[in-house]
Amino acid sequence: MGWDFHNRALIVGINGSGKSELARHFIADVVKPRRVLVDPKGQWRVAGEPMYRLHARDEQSAVAELSLINWQRPIVHVMPKSHNRHQLEALFDRINQTRHPLCVWVDEAYEIATAGQAVPSVTSLLVAGRNRGDGIRHGVVACCQRPVGCDVRFRTEAQHIFCFWPLDLQDVRELLRLTPWISYHEAVALLQGLPRYGFVWFDRIAQTHQVMPPLPDTYRASAAVQAR
Repeated sequence: MGWDFHNRALIVGINGSGKSELARHFIADVVKPRRVLVDPKGQWRVAGEPMYRLHARDEQSAVAELSLINWQRPIVHVMPKSHNRHQLEALFDRINQTRHPLCVWVDEAYEIATAGQAVPSVTSLLVAGRNRGDGIRHGVVACCQRPVGCDVRFRTEAQHIFCFWPLDLQDVRELLRLTPWISYHEAVALLQGLPRYGFVWFDRIAQTHQVMPPLPDTYRASAAVQAR
């Protein structure tokens, strides 16, 4: 799959569709640089790594709390509270300041940034993280069920969009604004014809789309990152 760790990817699907399994595959099996798993619902466990639960009630305390994390680990697993602006601003500011390449998995993007409600450090990562002028590139893999409910930059900045079926048709229409080379009716037909756990990969760099089969069981069996 022609996807690089420093790209932005949006993975869309309802619970049980396969979206989180695809993100887990990228993070556990594909990406080699250091990774950060932002897990607001605490749905994952990472073999050999702790989950850092954030408790701070103001940004100063959040900065201090984040300084206790070992950011040199291969995978840093952080659980901020959903929609807690102090924790999210401090967390993503720390990610943006990291001086080595990272790939950030944002699980349940709606819990991080709803439409029109993203903190500045989140939008900075999405918009400028891959080309900051300092040679350091940070990638993002974001998962969501309803992209129209998340901050618009999760989809407008995505170079790759992976869609599982079923999807709300409003979400399909919004996503297809970013893929003008395929018609709405053609895209819906492809999505409706998917096998269970199959998905459509829209590559906005190459302006292509592919119907992808379910991940092989060997990928699903990886023990590095597992659902709780």
